[in-house]
Amino acid sequence: MLEHFKPILVMLDTQARVTVGAEENSNTDMGRFVEVLEGLRRSCGACMLIVHHTPRNGDGLRGAVALEGAATSIIHFAKEGDVVKLETKKQKDTKAADPLYLDLNEVGDSAVLFDQVPGNHRKNIGVNDRKLLVAVAEWGDEEVLATVIVDVLAPLHKGTVYRSAKKLANMGKLIKRQDGRSNWYRIPSQDLYLYEAELNA
Repeated sequence: MLEHFKPILVMLDTQARVTVGAEENSNTDMGRFVEVLEGLRRSCGACMLIVHHTPRNGDGLRGAVALEGAATSIIHFAKEGDVVKLETKKQKDTKAADPLYLDLNEVGDSAVLFDQVPGNHRKNIGVNDRKLLVAVAEWGDEEVLATVIVDVLAPLHKGTVYRSAKKLANMGKLIKRQDGRSNWYRIPSQDLYLYEAELNA
């Protein structure tokens, strides 16, 4: 049937619903499931997208490690207020994409995800926030140590800079990486164009 329709994407929602009777914690059972998916992929050439859950109060995929081991990409969805964050947890053979922040909006009897942080979030970006974003954008795709940002933005108080960086990271305007007690920040690649005019002025 799949060979006839030649789909480019097949979505199974959810893994638990399509493996009724199989033991989710069994690598043997989940290995068989993976082999069935691989057979379907080979027969039609489609990307096989499996919707799965994380364990309660935990990270990673629920159940056997066979699923995670076989996956080419693992994208984690998490709702933070009205914003849905998509973050790549595993990516084979290529660079992982930057986190993506989507705005969850009620439309009729359903909901729609838009590819922009909602307008009221954008309005919450103040003058000092903008200075911080432009300063970090100077480094392009490279990460900048928080203490370096503080030096660049002097005479702004370091507490102001740290609070602004935390706020912007929560909004998805900055990508944060923690290394021990040090915090590193960078602008998402897709947003760098927003600061070109100010950088070239």
